[in-house]
Amino acid sequence: MTHNAALTDLLVAWSAGDETARSRLIDAVYNELRGLARGYLRRERADHSLAPTALVHEAYLKGLTVDEAAAVMGVAPATVDRDWALARAWLFRELGGERR
Repeated sequence: MTHNAALTDLLVAWSAGDETARSRLIDAVYNELRGLARGYLRRERADHSLAPTALVHEAYLKGLTVDEAAAVMGVAPATVDRDWALARAWLFRELGGERR
């Protein structure tokens, strides 16, 4: 069975209510994405700071709303808002923004 056929079978099983197929599908897609990220990062400069897993997480979370990100991480939306505000403030300061 080809890789694509295996993923299709997992999708069909999940849509039929098989929760183990859902878990296996998520694991397979996650591993595939990490492999793609590894290949991409090999072509980057040697001193970059991203790891393949971090790149996958960043790409995934970037497309989510606050409510969706909160649901994925199992936290309240207010927690996501607060953490993002802290992360933006830290990044601003690190990039040479004004200190308060």
